Amino acid sequence: MRCSETNSLHLLRIDAPPTDPRDPPTARRLLEFLRERGLLDAAAVERAAKVQLETRQRIDVVIAELGLVPAPEFMAAVSDYFGYPVLSEADLPALPVAENLETLLSPDFLRRNGLLPIELAADALVIATTDPFNTETLTAVAYLAEKPVAPCLVSPQDFSAALQRLYEPAEEPSESSVPGEQAGEEIFVSDDDVQRLKDVASEAPVIQRLGHPYRARHRRPASALPHRRSDGGGGAPVTRNAGGCRLTHQDSGQTEHRGTPHAPGWPHQDRRCRP
Repeated sequence: MRCSETNSLHLLRIDAPPTDPRDPPTARRLLEFLRERGLLDAAAVERAAKVQLETRQRIDVVIAELGLVPAPEFMAAVSDYFGYPVLSEADLPALPVAENLETLLSPDFLRRNGLLPIELAADALVIATTDPFNTETLTAVAYLAEKPVAPCLVSPQDFSAALQRLYEPAEEPSESSVPGEQAGEEIFVSDDDVQRLKDVASEAPVIQRLGHPYRARHRRPASALPHRRSDGGGGAPVTRNAGGCRLTHQDSGQTEHRGTPHAPGWPHQDRRCRP
């Protein structure tokens, strides 16, 4: 089919009447058309009409869910019912139709409404649709394009593939600017980095002090560590801890205990512990 030959296409203008597939009279007209085509018998027509009336579901959805007409035959019948030609994958454009249409019809709008611009002719915009009942959207597109639209039918599978190819291309992977992320490049880690990672992952972290590691869980609390003080000038050194004070005489080497235990939070000034 040559899409540029719009004289043979059914044109929709902004004043086209809406077609509601949930409307019972609209559903009945389509069912009778399918019966005349020999695709449904009288019992199937009444069955589909009753289900549509009770559920208020779209008539095309009811027919599909009940499995009354195979999808290819139903699409051909709908094409004749609306006067919209069916496009195959080979009829779809290789490139986007026009740049100005991309600003009017975003990829998100096209996907949500099942629309795909085919050709921007002099007298009409040829557009493929997966939903021929959506005349309100088609007339809105005619208003935006400032010319009539010539609808065509396309299968949902061909529509999705073409829309992604034309308007939603996959992003190419960008080159990484971070060193060490290039393919095939080796990453070298120093021994210090390895040890640091081990320390972080360990339940009892290792503390490096003066080049001699020791386990933090073996550290004694500050209140239990002895505190030595010297007054300088040869005075006797004093050892303080939580249990009191011990005075060591440098001349005799004898140790004398003074004072009482201090409460936690020591050191405090205690004159009785002075030599």
